[in-house]
Amino acid sequence: MEYDYAIEQGIPVLVFAIDENIELASDKVETDKSKIEKLKMFRTKAMTNRLASIWATPEDLTGKLAISIMKARTEIKRPGWQRAVDFDEASLRREIMELKNENKKLADDLKAAREEISFLTEETDIAFEDCEVKIEYHYQSQSGLRAGSLNVSLQDLFITIATEMMEVSIAEPLVEKAIKVKFLFGKRESRLADIQFVKKMLNQYRALNLVYSYWNNDNRELYWGLTNKGRKVRDDTILIRNN
Repeated sequence: MEYDYAIEQGIPVLVFAIDENIELASDKVETDKSKIEKLKMFRTKAMTNRLASIWATPEDLTGKLAISIMKARTEIKRPGWQRAVDFDEASLRREIMELKNENKKLADDLKAAREEISFLTEETDIAFEDCEVKIEYHYQSQSGLRAGSLNVSLQDLFITIATEMMEVSIAEPLVEKAIKVKFLFGKRESRLADIQFVKKMLNQYRALNLVYSYWNNDNRELYWGLTNKGRKVRDDTILIRNN
């Protein structure tokens, strides 16, 4: 039976037997003489267990159960549910790598979530709509080097740059080229008068959470790409919608 098996395997057994002086209901009393004898033999054997207790009332049983469990925990050394011997180094390493990958994914998700909601706390006094900037430039004409300028809205300038960032990040020289092709078309050998104009505009858009930057160690160059907000502003402007 289960009791004998547990004893043979060295598994601790807590025994709680009801006081024989307690009068039980007739439906809870064994009437078969052979079974009564077997129960007496089993009770006698079980009561030799040093963790055996006799109880008389439900309250008595509850108290003795708690005491026996505490006693067993302190006196009997047993492995936990997950035994150390069940592990091997390879499985531990795999689990560690899985946890590292999961941690990285959570970190990436957190970064994306922060980017998604950062516009809620961004500065509101940074110009974008209904604001123009002056592009000053030099170009080569038949009569020599000449200077010129034109006013462009920050929004139009952004759309020009953002259209070049279709799922890619680009470096500042390509940003400058896009500006020249769009706004200085036909001006031979044109160049911007302010050599930091592109940096200033990109920083303006970064403050508006429209673009982000990162350093590419391989090319030793700073690259710029669109944030989720930047893609939305671009697409809201250039996509053709159904009427």
